Formats: sequence, C-alpha cells, structure tokens
Amino acid sequence: MLKLKYLFENFDLAKNAIKHYEYDDLSLIEQFRISANAIYPFKYLDQVYYMRLTPSSETSEKKLVQELGLLDFLEEKKYPCIRTISSLDGKRYIIVDDKESYYGVCSKRVPGTRLDQIELTNEIAYKIGVSMAEFHELTNDYTSISNYSDVLDRMEVELSEFKNDIDELRRDFDKMEKDCFGVVHYDFEPDNLFYDEGVVYPIDFNDVMIHLRTMDIYNALEEFGEQYNKALLNGYRSVFDLSPNYEEEIVICRRFSKLYKHMRIKHSISEDVENPPEWMVDLRNKLKMIIEE
Repeated sequence: MLKLKYLFENFDLAKNAIKHYEYDDLSLIEQFRISANAIYPFKYLDQVYYMRLTPSSETSEKKLVQELGLLDFLEEKKYPCIRTISSLDGKRYIIVDDKESYYGVCSKRVPGTRLDQIELTNEIAYKIGVSMAEFHELTNDYTSISNYSDVLDRMEVELSEFKNDIDELRRDFDKMEKDCFGVVHYDFEPDNLFYDEGVVYPIDFNDVMIHLRTMDIYNALEEFGEQYNKALLNGYRSVFDLSPNYEEEIVICRRFSKLYKHMRIKHSISEDVENPPEWMVDLRNKLKMIIEE
C-alpha cells in the first residue's frame, strides 16, 4: 500500500506517461484505481491498456526489473496472466517526473471479468488453485528475484518493536526444506484475478518473491473463504503437490502475513497529509485501528 499522500489522482502525470505509448482514447482515465500503485486505463484501437505509476520512493528499480523479467519468462512459457508492452522507443518501463520521479509500466487488459465482480463458485475456486499451481510449477527453478529475507530485513528496520517475532520467523524459515521454496505471487486475491471461459488470469505481480509456496495458498484461502478451501486445494493438487510440511508452513505464513501487513499499514500512515479530505481521515483511522488490534 502506498503512503496516503500518494492516493490522490494525478491526471496530468498519467497523461504525460501515456504519451510514451500508442493511444487514441483517454476517456477511461477517470476510472483510475490507487492502492499499491496508481492505475490509469486508456484505449488504443478499442483495446484497453493500463498505465501503472509507482513513486520511485515506494519501490526500487531493481525490484521492478525483476518483476518485468519474471513476466517476460511467463509470457515465453505461455502462462495466462497480465502482459506488459514496451514504450514507443522500446523501453520496458519509463520514468516520468512530477514533484518526484515515477516508474511507469504499461500493460494490456487481460480477458474476462475481475473475480471481485462475479459470484464465486467451487468450479472457479478449483480453477484458481490450478492457475496458482501452474505458476508454481513453471517457476520451480526460477531464481532471478528477491526473497522473503529481504522483507524480513525491512521488517527489522521498520518494526523494531517486533524483533523477537522476526528473529523467530528467520529461524523457522531456516528449518524448512529448500524444495518448499519457490516464486510466490503473494496477492492471489479477487481484485487481482480475472476469469474468462474457465481460465484464470492473475495480474499485479509487484509483490512477487521467493518464499514458501504455501504462502500463496494461505493468502488465497484467507481471501476466498472456508467454503471454497476444498475446491481450491483440489485444483492446486491436480497440478502440483502440497508441501509435506504444509500444516507447519501455514502457521509460519500466518505469522509472516500478519507482520507484513502491519509493516505496510504502518508505512502507509507514516506521513501526515496537510488538510486531508474526510475520506482520507476515515481511512487513516481505520488503518490505525487495524494495527492497534
């Protein structure tokens, strides 16, 4: 999640970024979304594209390059997911400036409907499990990406009050067999998945990392509800085996998830916004309540 100060729309910045790509219709730009990134839709030849903008202070160029490298790998393997496109001058990402610099990545809209806009069924939950397992299987030997240890390092700096919990997590990760680790998407949740004719298309790969594969399963089970657990796990197991340490890893992933969420919320509300609108005051209060629980 971005810092609250970045949650305001910036159409001038978006238009400046979109000019680096082919476009002929900006009428969708006001249907923007801002959470972990700012997303501005536009059209070219009736195809919808998305301009993703991230303040350079909120990510790193290295992390972005790793994400794009993974997406290129997945495209080569024909895995159904988001596809990014290069700029008019052939760049995989652009840098645009406002009061600070932003990284821009353009992607083509995937087929189908976002899962938070349709009614979930056991059949769809099964397909979600299949998609996740295919992702894990394809990336089984992929290593060109950062890992959970980098997140723990950041936690030690930003969550020093939880040092003992972080140290315990490190020890528990060290005990796990290396075969249980692989690339995880981390956000297999309804607003990051599209569904079309029996195929699930994940988007939003900006949190990918090497982690226990069970991390993706844990997050998905938390998001989609207990009634769909069996179908999702059956779909997953139809392609890829669960870890032999699955139950133990679920506990570790739950603790990691809790700390990671706490860190991201704390980061989001770490700076005050001058004269914030009412919706932002309400959001800040809601987020503060979450981490104070």
